[in-house]
Amino acid sequence: LESIVLKSIASFLNTRGGTLVIGVHERGNNKEVVGIDRENFESHDHYERHLIQILKNNFGAVVVSKYVSTKITQIDGISVCVVTCEPYLEDELVYLDDKVFVRTGPRIDQLTTQQVVELVKLKTK
Repeated sequence: LESIVLKSIASFLNTRGGTLVIGVHERGNNKEVVGIDRENFESHDHYERHLIQILKNNFGAVVVSKYVSTKITQIDGISVCVVTCEPYLEDELVYLDDKVFVRTGPRIDQLTTQQVVELVKLKTK
């Protein structure tokens, strides 16, 4: 789960931004609210702090503080974590484990080296 969350956030940052709802299981067109309480954190505050620390470790404190926000909310009485990402507007890209991910519709795509060069050219125009 942690890997897909990080890839999703990296892809949102590198494209147009977006919102990720952690605690909703999606398969095909079916969405099931499973919540975050099953992860057994002491509190929602502990959950958010843990998530933000993972994000800071992977993307840096400046990127996270400026472009990512989190909040715990309820869907059908079940707690979920909503992560909102603004597009990273700097001339650089956001990397995850030395890889670049972008959002293409509902997909997360890892870019080839050539595609990374093309994206950098677009961002620096």
